[in-house]
Formats: sequence, structure tokens, C-alpha cells
Amino acid sequence: MTTKSYRYKQNKERASQLQQWFQNGGVCVLGYEMFRNLSAENSKKYKKKMLKNFQESLVDPGPDLVVCDEGHLLKNEKTSLSQAMNRVLTRRRIVLTGTPLQNNLKEYYCMVQFVKPNLLGKYNEYLNRFVNPITNGQYTDSTEHDIRVMKRRSHVLHKMLDGAVQRRDYGVLAPFLPPKHEYVLFITLTEVQIKLYQFYLENYSRRPLAGKSSGFLFPDFQSLQRIWTHPLVLKYNSDRYEIMQQKKRDKEEEDYDSEGSLVNFIDDNSTTEESTTEESSDDMSDISDDSRKKSKKKKSKKKGKDKAYTPRGTRANPVEHEEIDQEVVEVKNDNPTEWWMPLVTEQEIDDMRNSHKLILLFDILRQCDAIGDKLLVFSQSLYSLDLIEHFLGKVDDATQEGRVDEKLGGHIGTWSPGVDYFRLDGSTSCENRSI
Repeated sequence: MTTKSYRYKQNKERASQLQQWFQNGGVCVLGYEMFRNLSAENSKKYKKKMLKNFQESLVDPGPDLVVCDEGHLLKNEKTSLSQAMNRVLTRRRIVLTGTPLQNNLKEYYCMVQFVKPNLLGKYNEYLNRFVNPITNGQYTDSTEHDIRVMKRRSHVLHKMLDGAVQRRDYGVLAPFLPPKHEYVLFITLTEVQIKLYQFYLENYSRRPLAGKSSGFLFPDFQSLQRIWTHPLVLKYNSDRYEIMQQKKRDKEEEDYDSEGSLVNFIDDNSTTEESTTEESSDDMSDISDDSRKKSKKKKSKKKGKDKAYTPRGTRANPVEHEEIDQEVVEVKNDNPTEWWMPLVTEQEIDDMRNSHKLILLFDILRQCDAIGDKLLVFSQSLYSLDLIEHFLGKVDDATQEGRVDEKLGGHIGTWSPGVDYFRLDGSTSCENRSI
């Protein structure tokens, strides 16, 4: 079977290609959002002929067979996606999902309703017959009667779905797949990591951080995760925090500039129109005086080169106009993410040996390179990917210079991005992913 991938951004081209596919046959792979947008029956952004092509190829009469992957996305009949899918006149329908029955009985109804309408009756009837009895028997304090009813209702539901639902586990593919071996390794921390770990637990764990009123588990976990990866990851996080704070300060300064610019537009010495009351003239004069005061404060702030800003009012937390004139709040330059800096030297930051995880990874890389194996490294953290890429570059530089660096664990080898290794993350474009 010949497959072709098309990327059309113009609706005219999309309509032409869909019409060609509808007439000549084949398989059309389409995302849910794209299908919903193209199949809108009363959309005003499509021309009449184009709308007719979309409706004919996708809805009426539509394709001969519809296969919906990730079918649990059709979890609510009231959503625009479910309504768009239900308008398709194709009767041969397949829904693929990895969501088991016991996860969400309400979502299960929508999937079955799409494949075989009215098999489970009306939605309220389905709730009373199956959802409520099965749910009532799953609580820890459910009575024996509730548990017996739950088992009976579950059995009846499975029997009703025998002709419409096929359940398959990994055993179907097991004969065709090579055996998989999984190893979970527990790696000890280095002395530097232990020092950082203990210091954090004693001084920051379960305590307020960055303006929080109480300690939280997830911030603690993320900080500890950076520690047990490598101290350089802590620096990455501090640098990112400083960049975000600088952007915030720049934004506040822009807002301040826009406030101070009022003095350029208002002249309290100008002659007012006869229709303007004295009260309005006084108001305008007050605004001009206030603006001039703000402008003077701004100029003195720039001359002193001190980082300060004026508190800005919001609807939820208004600030009185007089308070703005009287107070100038200094910006705190403290970076709460730099708590680690007194504990780690510059030499230790760039030392691979301060992470046993990195040492192990690069040993695996060396052995895979020696026998020609391909290696896939997963990580939940972009910092970890930056870290690995950083030390790959360090090893490559040392190799090109013909030296062995003990801070790199003595590793050598050429690691050129795009040649010897590839990085794939959320910033990778679709075109580069398919290379």
C-alpha cells in the first residue's frame, strides 16, 4: 500500500484533496479537531461549493468505514466533537481505546452509543440500570447487598456488550515481539548531592517558598529531583527564574512608562471650552499634576539606577491614587532558587562525577557505541536533556582537543548534534520529527 502525507493550509486545497480521496478511495488520516472544523454544516467561512465537498466526503454519505482512535475523547454527547462525529452517516464504525470499562462508565456509554446506537438504551436508563448500582458497590463501606448487585449488573453489562466490544491485551502481540527485560537500578548520591539534599531538607522542606503561605509536596519533590540529577540542573533552574523575573520587571516598567506618558497629552494651562465645567477642569489639572509627579519619580529612579517600581492597582486589589504618589516600593532581587550556591563551587558544577546517574549513563553510551547499538533515553525534564547535551558537548570538545578530562570521568568520543545523537522534545517541528 502506498502512503502519502499531505500538509495543506488552504481550505481550497483541502477540499480538492478530500474530494479526490472520496472518489478514488484510500485511507484518509485526519485529526479530531480538523474533522470537526471541516465538517461544520453551517460554517460561513467556506464557500458553497467547498462546503458541499466537505459534507459529501466526510459526512453525507461520508467514508465507507470510520475508525476512531483514542475513542474515549468522545466522552460526552453534548460536546461539539461528539455531535460532529454522530452526524456521519457511515454505519461501519470502529472505536479504539485503551481505557478499561471500570474507569468511567459514563464515557463508556458515549463510545458504545457511537458504535452501536441505542444498544444500552437512553442515557438516564443506562444510569439507573448500570452506572448507579455498579458505583454503589465499589465503596469501602458498601453493604454486602450493594456488592452483590454490583457484580450482577457488571455481569449483565458485559454480556450485553459481547457482540459489540472486543477486548485484547498485550498477549495478542506477545508472540510477535522480542522479549523485554526491565531493570530498575537504585543509584546512590554523591557527597555533593548528599550535602545539598540534607541542607534542603533541614532548611526548606515543608516551608514557605517564593511567597507561598505553606509548604507543598510538589515544589519539594521538584527541588530534590534537581539535586539527585546533577548540581548543574539547579543552576539551570536559577537562570530560568532570573530570566522570568527580568521579563516581569521589564513588563512592569513598560506599564509604568505608559502611565507616565499622560503628562505628554494633558496641558493644565490650556483654555477649556465653554461647555466644560470648573469641576472637570480641576479633575484634569489633578490628573496632570499626578502624572507630572509620577514622571519626576520615574526620572529620579532612572538617575539613581535603583530597581524600584510603583504598586499597580487591580480590580481585586485597588490602590489609592494618593498612595501611588507617596510610595515607591523597591523590587527585591533575591532569587529563592539560589539557595544552593554557597554549597557548590564552580568546579563542582561542571564535574560529571558529581552525579552517579550521569556516570552510569555515559558508561552505557560508551558500550552501546562500541557494539553499534542504538540507545533511546527518556526523561520527564527538559533540564535533564539540557544536562545530557551539555556533557556530550564537553566530551566531544575534549576528544577533538586530544585530551582526557578527569572531570568527565575520562570519557572520550565524538558527539555532534544531528549526526551522532538527536534530541526530540516539544520544540521539535513536525518536519524534523519525520526525518
